[in-house]
Amino acid sequence: MQSASDQAKQVNMLAIEAKSDEAKLETLIRQNTGFILGCAGKSTGRYVTKSDDEWSVALIAFHEAVRSYAPEKGDFLGFAALVIRRRLIDQSNRDAHAGNEIPVDFSGVGRDQDWEEASPVELEIQRRTNEHSMHRDAERNAMRDEIEALAQVLAGYDISFAELERCSPKARKTKAACALAIRTVLADEGLVRSLQRSGSIPVSAIRKIVDIPLNILSKHRKYIIAAIEILHGDFPGLAEYLHDIRKGGDDV
Repeated sequence: MQSASDQAKQVNMLAIEAKSDEAKLETLIRQNTGFILGCAGKSTGRYVTKSDDEWSVALIAFHEAVRSYAPEKGDFLGFAALVIRRRLIDQSNRDAHAGNEIPVDFSGVGRDQDWEEASPVELEIQRRTNEHSMHRDAERNAMRDEIEALAQVLAGYDISFAELERCSPKARKTKAACALAIRTVLADEGLVRSLQRSGSIPVSAIRKIVDIPLNILSKHRKYIIAAIEILHGDFPGLAEYLHDIRKGGDDV
């Protein structure tokens, strides 16, 4: 069995050779995938998988560490951990200043090399990062469109998004009661049409079906209306935030 020192030396040598050997670079990345994810997790304070944007940032940082590594910088993995941490901190700072945008930054990979001359490994890293960024952009745009469409729907009820935060239920029992009222209306298309036609919750009809205090229906009227429109309409992204209502949970 190799000692920790021997293993470190072996990794150091592989990192040096990986600078100019694509196959060894692939081997180094494959052998240290868990290490890269672990560094990303420690830097972000949460569990990171390959489907997360942090994986792409960490992978690029690891590649950067290979390109800039020299024996005088200590053991390679220690050096790589430092580079990964710095890049994730830089990314977090950029996100904070750009409204959580996820810019694609290849500045640390192939500084002196055009992408036309990049190796398949480098191109694969670029492809993965672009895919993550495009997916996030598509999700963000879809959510923006849903919010704009919902705002128009709620305007018909004279409801603004600012009001929803104030009238949303906080206590567990109140959440459960509101969820029951919402499910009751959604279960009857006639009640949904009544709501949309009159602009008011069909209080009497709801209370004939389920025993919900009148003060709850009144105080949280706007929240209940918004939830009904979200779950009844074409708002899949926003509906995810209310998934417990549909399945009968009370943690809404």
